[in-house]
Amino acid sequence: MWKQKRVFSKAEAWIDILMEVQHTKETEVIIGSKVLKCYRGQSLRSAETWGKRWCWSRNQVIRFFKLLKDCAQIATVSEQITTRLTVLNYDAYQNEQTVCELKVNTKRTASEHRQECKNAKNGKNEKKRARAVFKKPTGQEVTEYAGSIGFVLDGPFFVDKYDAIGWKINGNPMKDWKATVRTWKRREPEFRGKNGRQTTKTGTRKPLPSTGDSEDGGDFKTTSAIGRTVKV
Repeated sequence: MWKQKRVFSKAEAWIDILMEVQHTKETEVIIGSKVLKCYRGQSLRSAETWGKRWCWSRNQVIRFFKLLKDCAQIATVSEQITTRLTVLNYDAYQNEQTVCELKVNTKRTASEHRQECKNAKNGKNEKKRARAVFKKPTGQEVTEYAGSIGFVLDGPFFVDKYDAIGWKINGNPMKDWKATVRTWKRREPEFRGKNGRQTTKTGTRKPLPSTGDSEDGGDFKTTSAIGRTVKV
């Protein structure tokens, strides 16, 4: 989790300090030509080094250290070539068992987060696949749906028509047959001309427009409210 190159929040930076300070009693650290002792709860790193870990500037690190010192969380001492950072009261709330538990919990949390992201991604893929599957309606389903929106439509004719052209609209696979029925309903007034032609404002006649399907050539069949069937 900590290897990801990103800007740390203050909370993450504080946790990183607790994870990186010396957990054992003491150790020797060689920096350049000097050997420094690092005691439990301490770290020998410069502000620049902490800044690289957290993607912060040096000034941001210094201001953060000042904030922690004002809260009596840490103390810092300049060692000329580095900075000695000491976590105050480290032994009061930190022991080897707690460190081990923290590492285990961190790994578990990271693993659970990855699994949650994977599950969320799989869920989105399932929804996409579900939307992609088109189920062809029956003539009765089309008739009943059309009736539910106040449209009298010959369902079997609708099904036969799109069966013949592979259930495509303008060359693309149909995604929602109900939307197509609604389109037919909206365009029904265009198909109420006589003998398959429509009267314009000037009194001339022109061929009826198609239903919006480039393959259908204007085929349309509907039963009007008074029982008259118009077929183009």
